[in-house]
Amino acid sequence: MQIIYHKSSVLTIPQKYFIERSIEILYRGTMDSYRVRVKSPRTIMLELKDSIEAFEKGKIKHFISIAAKEKGGYAIKDEALDALTITPNYLSFSTFSAKYFKKMLEQLAETNYKQVKDCLRLLLDENQDLELLPLIGH
Repeated sequence: MQIIYHKSSVLTIPQKYFIERSIEILYRGTMDSYRVRVKSPRTIMLELKDSIEAFEKGKIKHFISIAAKEKGGYAIKDEALDALTITPNYLSFSTFSAKYFKKMLEQLAETNYKQVKDCLRLLLDENQDLELLPLIGH
């Protein structure tokens, strides 16, 4: 959440709320949890890789936003797992199997994320031709 300090005192509370939520949704640094999720399986994997890299750089403070540990919590990891279950998911696995990758994703934690990042890098390299795919709507 981005805190906005309004200089105008004539705005009502609902107007301030609307402005703050609009800026938060449109702000480039906001996690996409507020945006409409319409992505291809490749772009979902790319988002997971980018999120892991942002965690490494300290831009994402808590790993829980990547892999929720609470029961019922939904995170980027879960979105990637869902993308793997869709048939056809259009991803080709030549270096490692889809079953191995799914197992790696299920076990994704703060202690082993580098293995998943390496798998994602390989998977994205193998599937570069999948830029224009049918999109998945959530």
